[in-house]
Amino acid sequence: MESLWLLDSVTTVFSGIQLPEGQVDGIYFNTIVADLSRFQSGTSLPQIIRWMEAMYGYLSAPGGGQIRHGMNLSDDIRLNSNEARLYCNLIRSYIEYLLIEHERLARA
Repeated sequence: MESLWLLDSVTTVFSGIQLPEGQVDGIYFNTIVADLSRFQSGTSLPQIIRWMEAMYGYLSAPGGGQIRHGMNLSDDIRLNSNEARLYCNLIRSYIEYLLIEHERLARA
């Protein structure tokens, strides 16, 4: 759960960044990644964002992974330890990718 919220928080580094195609005006995950996707069309970033959004949406949904703010760890949790490791590794990879992309875009 904390890793998912860290991914959410890391995207805020893009808020306000000026790109040749426009400024990222979003302040929340969904609006920030929508701006990035729109401004970086023709690159890998929109596809990677679609994968992040799909994972983020699934994990946050009550009918999906059920990893959300206020989750009670005493309740029946659908994720097993293998799935949890997979999601943590994916999130870690996405965070690293986003930080490197931010550095690259900020220099442009």
